[in-house]
Amino acid sequence: MLKAAILHRGGWIRDPGEKSTIGFDQCVRRALSTGKIQFLSEEQALTLQSINGLRDAAQHHLLDIGEGQLYLQAQSGITLSGTS
Repeated sequence: MLKAAILHRGGWIRDPGEKSTIGFDQCVRRALSTGKIQFLSEEQALTLQSINGLRDAAQHHLLDIGEGQLYLQAQSGITLSGTS
């Protein structure tokens, strides 16, 4: 969704000479950039980075997250779309 929003605002998701598109962290940085591409606030970016960090930790079995904590994090991410 971040990549789609960047493209919708006229930004690029592939750096010149690269075969792959940008990753999650670069998407967040571009969404925080100034100009026509910006659509995230600092707080929204921190929320997305927090959710991504939890996902990474759970995916690599470094963290066992409870259903209540997962719900809170997911709800935070869902409400981002309504605040921009």
